[in-house]
Amino acid sequence: MSVGWAKIEGWFLTITRIMFFIIAAVSAVTAIVLGTEVISDYTAEPNVTRSIQTPNLSEFKAIKEKEFNQSVKEKEERQRRKKEEELRKKNKENSTETEKQKTPIKQKSQIQIKFENHRNEILKNLRVYAAELGEPEIDEKKLGAYLVNQANKFLKKDESLAFDMLLGLNRMVIRLRENAKEIAKFNVADPRRVNSRDIVVWYVKEFEDRQLKEDRRRVQEEREVRIQKASVFAKLPILGGALGTFIVATLFLVIFRIESNTRVSANKPSD
Repeated sequence: MSVGWAKIEGWFLTITRIMFFIIAAVSAVTAIVLGTEVISDYTAEPNVTRSIQTPNLSEFKAIKEKEFNQSVKEKEERQRRKKEEELRKKNKENSTETEKQKTPIKQKSQIQIKFENHRNEILKNLRVYAAELGEPEIDEKKLGAYLVNQANKFLKKDESLAFDMLLGLNRMVIRLRENAKEIAKFNVADPRRVNSRDIVVWYVKEFEDRQLKEDRRRVQEEREVRIQKASVFAKLPILGGALGTFIVATLFLVIFRIESNTRVSANKPSD
């Protein structure tokens, strides 16, 4: 009877050791996986690298082709606004000159000097392009002030962003200038005949829209990282439980081993 009971007890201890070994192994794997996730979540950082791409000429042409049916109305509207603008300009010229004489001359910063250099380069290329297409002379004073104002607006966010806008526009205008003879062959109503004024306004607006989208992306990514870091605290109790289970199961395995060795020693015949 005692022999049968000893066998049952041996099987029970063997099964118990296996169970505790499995529990220890599972808890160890769980602790490793959760520990890795906790470290990864806690050290996560948002991707603040600006990935905005400057608009290109092909995008502009694609948009102009879609708007071909409305081009006649748009040109009439531009002519009307141009006449109104010229009228307002004539009315304000005298008052503007008077204000300039009263305003003390301020020393320009290095950034403003760079802005004006890029602006002058753009206007020079636009002038050559417009002349090749036989377009009326562009209002360089008005267009130049518009470019500098837009650059200053981007400067409030990032200095490199302002220069990217000007440099990207200049690259596009240079490409137009280089292909001016081919573009001049198209009819005035053809969307492939890129108007020098339209390209500047479209480019600046498109650049600004892309920057706004980029800002929203960065804000969203920063929010997701904050949420990810906050989830670390929810995983810590589970990680602690897994580690505790692993330690307890390991201790039981050690105890079983000690008990087994003690049993073997007790059963050995004494000399």
